[in-house]
Amino acid sequence: FYAEGGGQIGDQGVLRDQDGEILFTVTDTQRPVAGLIVHHGTLHGRIALGQRVQAEVDPARRERTLRNHTGTHLLHWALRTVLGDHVKQQGSWVGPDRLRFDFSHYEALTPEQTAEIEDLVNGEILGNAACRHFETTMDEAQHLGAIAFFGDKYGDVVRVLEAGRNSVELCGGTHVRALGDIGPLRIVTEGSIGSNIRRIEAVTGLATVEMLREGEAKLAAAAEAIGVPVDELVEGIERRQAE
Repeated sequence: FYAEGGGQIGDQGVLRDQDGEILFTVTDTQRPVAGLIVHHGTLHGRIALGQRVQAEVDPARRERTLRNHTGTHLLHWALRTVLGDHVKQQGSWVGPDRLRFDFSHYEALTPEQTAEIEDLVNGEILGNAACRHFETTMDEAQHLGAIAFFGDKYGDVVRVLEAGRNSVELCGGTHVRALGDIGPLRIVTEGSIGSNIRRIEAVTGLATVEMLREGEAKLAAAAEAIGVPVDELVEGIERRQAE
């Protein structure tokens, strides 16, 4: 099991004995200090000291989390590209269902800026460049222009993620193999959470497809309620208001 760094969500799964029986259901993994990974969960029966077990990660959940995690790196790059270098990460949370990214900025994003940020991120994803994750010295990482994520502690040797051609950041978590693995990214909400601090929530992969389907279903329901085809919904609402 590999716990995400920087306060991210950890893996879930099970520990099995040599006969395949589940000994422990893992609900979270965290790394409180370097070299130690703690498994939280429920014990089924008994595990003896020195007993060999098989660790199985929930692969679907991990893949969804990886997409969102690498997506935060592309989002950070796109925000700085569109809004300026004053944008700095102020916190983040990555889970299997969505990502949350807090950043320094002094005003709300316009619809045009939001669209431009989404286009930049999805352009990188469609380019499908490889993600390179490697260890190096802090001095070399700084020479490469790597950006440090807020709240993480770094030693002399650090892990660097090159997410395509434009995003280079320090990060100890796990990531996709290539940017195309992320799937489409869509910003769901953007708003203020403090003085000059904004928060974006976004989805990737199949969660984006599910959100689009839900939106289409709501439009279809609204169109049916006023008795017009979906592509005439706006006109139908305007006629009802006029009546």
